[in-house]
Order: sequence, then C-alpha cells, then structure tokens
Amino acid sequence: ESIYATVAGEVAQGDSIVSTRSRKTDALYLHLLTQTPQQSVTVSWKGKVKSVSSLTSGLKLDYKRNKKAGTLTISIP
Repeated sequence: ESIYATVAGEVAQGDSIVSTRSRKTDALYLHLLTQTPQQSVTVSWKGKVKSVSSLTSGLKLDYKRNKKAGTLTISIP
C-alpha cells in the first residue's frame, strides 16, 4: 500500500526519511529508514493533516503541526 501504486513524495531528509504519495488517494507515506530509536520525528510540512498512523500496526500516532514553522512532529511509540 505504501510502495505499490505510489509516486515519490515531496518529503525527504537525507537517507533517514523519504516519502511516497498514493496515486489513488491523497495519502502521503513517510518511510523511516533508520533503526535508531527516536521518540519523535519532525519533517517540513505545510499541508493539512487528516490523520497519522503506523502502517504496520494500524495505531494512530500523536502529532503536532506547527503552522508558523511549517513543520509536523510525529511521536514514535
């Protein structure tokens, strides 16, 4: 779902975070490519956020959007 029928997304941070966007819906998938334990991840994002969840577990994730800074911070369980 997060790879097939998607195109490259507009969010990327070096080799640790990349994104894909669904061709069928407007869903954006963030791929965390590091195994370093993190409590949160912050990315540049000025768009709207409908929901944030883990694709593997289905759990909803807490997030904070800073409109002024244009960032989205997602809590990692």
